[in-house]
Amino acid sequence: MTIENLEQAQQVANEIAQLEATIKLMKDSLKSFVDVYGVVQAGGVEWGYKESVSWKIEPDHMKEFMQWVALEGLNPFEMMTVSATSLKKLAWPEDTLTRIASKKATKSFRSTKI
Repeated sequence: MTIENLEQAQQVANEIAQLEATIKLMKDSLKSFVDVYGVVQAGGVEWGYKESVSWKIEPDHMKEFMQWVALEGLNPFEMMTVSATSLKKLAWPEDTLTRIASKKATKSFRSTKI
C-alpha cells in the first residue's frame, strides 16, 4: 500500500483508529472469557495473564543494598537509575541535568488526541 495524498492518509488514519478501537473491544471480551474459563490457545499463541515482576528497593535499605552490590564486586552506581518522574519533581533545568546525565530521547509512532 502506498499513500499518495493527504486524503488517503486521513482515510488510513481513520481506519487505523477504528481497527484499534475494535481490537480493544475484542481484547476486553477475550479477557472476560479468560477470567472465567482460563487461557485460550489459538494460532500458535496463548492468550492469558502473564506475571511481570519488578523489585523496588525500599529507601531505608538502599545503603545496605549498595553495600551488598559492592561486595559482589560490582559498581552499585551503575545499577541505579532515576526515573523521569523523579527528575521532574526536582524541576531542574535541562542545562543542569546535562552536566551530570546523558539524555535519552525516543520517538514512537502513535496517535494523540487534538
